[in-house]
Amino acid sequence: MKTLILILMCLTTSLANAQTLTIRCKFSNAFNTRFDNSSPVSKDFLSDLGELVFDQLDVQKGTGRIIGNAGSAAVSVIKGNQGLHILEGTASGNLNITTIFDTDRNGSTNYYVVHSRHLRLSSGPFPSQHVGNCQKL
Repeated sequence: MKTLILILMCLTTSLANAQTLTIRCKFSNAFNTRFDNSSPVSKDFLSDLGELVFDQLDVQKGTGRIIGNAGSAAVSVIKGNQGLHILEGTASGNLNITTIFDTDRNGSTNYYVVHSRHLRLSSGPFPSQHVGNCQKL
């Protein structure tokens, strides 16, 4: 029995327990908010974010990089109980936060993802949130 439990533990591939990872995420739906005259105005739309690749994610060191349509950048990785949180500080001073939920069951390599952008435009705050699925590569 102990041998079976040990084998099952070795076969389990959790995002938060892996040493280094590469994950490709595609986004389908999104939500954004504009603050017009101090009142938030929100809308749902189909995500135009496309694809993000998170490469060289090292959970132990808390480092990695993001690759998108505008190039690549270093990111910080935080291990959570239910997945990974990835923080990207942009060159313009904005913050993007991505959470990849650890839904790895029965050997699946598909995960749910939420990508939040905390932007400040000249017209004011412009937060958005994109949702989709990721594939461990």
